[in-house]
Amino acid sequence: MISTFRLIVSIVLFGTVAVLPADCAFGDVVVPSDRVSVGVNVRESPNASSLILDVLTPGEQLEYVGSVPGWHEVLLNDGRHGFVAKSWTVVRPSGTAEGSVTIDVVDVGTGLAIVIRGNQFAVIYDGGSNDDLARGDSNRFLSFLRSQHPTFKRLII
Repeated sequence: MISTFRLIVSIVLFGTVAVLPADCAFGDVVVPSDRVSVGVNVRESPNASSLILDVLTPGEQLEYVGSVPGWHEVLLNDGRHGFVAKSWTVVRPSGTAEGSVTIDVVDVGTGLAIVIRGNQFAVIYDGGSNDDLARGDSNRFLSFLRSQHPTFKRLII
């Protein structure tokens, strides 16, 4: 299991910085990926044959609850929980104003990796070491990156 915690850092005029716990101010949302033209089925359980509860259309968003392999759990507007396929959706920070920065701290096994994301940039600091020889989804940091950015293909250093 990946251990992370998130802070939303808002940069205000005159360099003042406000740091808020993510669950205090904003939560993440799930939106359809750019390749979705009609909508993504919201299912009752994380299974492609389960009952369709709703459809998440481009331009809409649902509150992110968590993830299981292949699926994001979301909160529907009527309070029910549902699941959307990770391959057709993206998790994004919500409510972040222009100039806001999201900081994720990820337990990579031998220390902590830091991912700083803004509207036009992303910075990765100390994404792990050679102590973590795991590959693919077994690698904690790569697994985290893919959970936040399912279309992630490669890292340019």
